[in-house]
Amino acid sequence: MTLPPKINAACSAFFARCASPRQLFFAAAACFPAFMLQRNLAVLAAETACFFLLALARRGKINALSPLAVLACVTAFGALTPYGRVWFRVGSFPVTFPALAGGLRRALLLDGMVFLSQFAVSPRLTLPGRAGAVLAGVFACLDRLTSGAPPLAAKAAFARGGFAGLFRALDARLYEAYYQVPPLADEPPLPKPQTSGIRLRQTRRPAASLLLVLPPLLMYAALFLPHG
Repeated sequence: MTLPPKINAACSAFFARCASPRQLFFAAAACFPAFMLQRNLAVLAAETACFFLLALARRGKINALSPLAVLACVTAFGALTPYGRVWFRVGSFPVTFPALAGGLRRALLLDGMVFLSQFAVSPRLTLPGRAGAVLAGVFACLDRLTSGAPPLAAKAAFARGGFAGLFRALDARLYEAYYQVPPLADEPPLPKPQTSGIRLRQTRRPAASLLLVLPPLLMYAALFLPHG
C-alpha cells in the first residue's frame, strides 16, 4: 500500500516539523507496554489499525499482504486448539470462541508490534552513547530488511536453486542490509554552530506535544476498559 506523492510529502513534512526521530522512538516505546497488556480485543484491533496508519503516514509505503497473512494464519492456528464454548462447527471440528479470540489477539499483537517498530525506526534515528549507536545500527538493519524489496524473490530463488538458492538469496539480502549501515567508528563530534553569543530559543509546537504525549496516555487509560 502506497500513499499518493502529495499526501506522502505532507505527512513527511508534518513529522519532520513536529518531532525528531528520537522523540518519536521514545513515544512509540512508551506505547509498547500498554499495547502488550491490553486485554480488550476491540481496543487492541483499533490500536493495531492506528499503528498501521501511523507507519503508513511516516513511511509512505507498507506491504499490507504480510500482516494480513499473519493475521489469518495465527488466528486459524489458534482455533485448532478448541476450548470453552463452541461457537460453530466446520464439519465435525468445533470452533470455540475463546480459542478463536486468543489466536486473533496473538495475531493482532504480532502485527501491531511490526507496525509500531516501523513507525518508531527511521534511518535518521540516533540514540545517545555507544550502546545507543549499536542499537541504532541494529534498527537501521531492521529498517532496510523490512522496507526494501529483496534482490531475489524467495519463490524465484527456490525455483532456480532449491534450498541452496533460497539460502544464497537470504544471505545476499542480509549482507546488503548489514554493510549499508554506517560504521560505528570513533569519529570526532561535529563542531557546534557559532551563535555569536546569542542564545537561540527552540520553539515548541502544540502538535508535537500532543503527538508525543496523548497516544500513550490514551492507551494506558484504555487498559481500564472491561474486557469480558
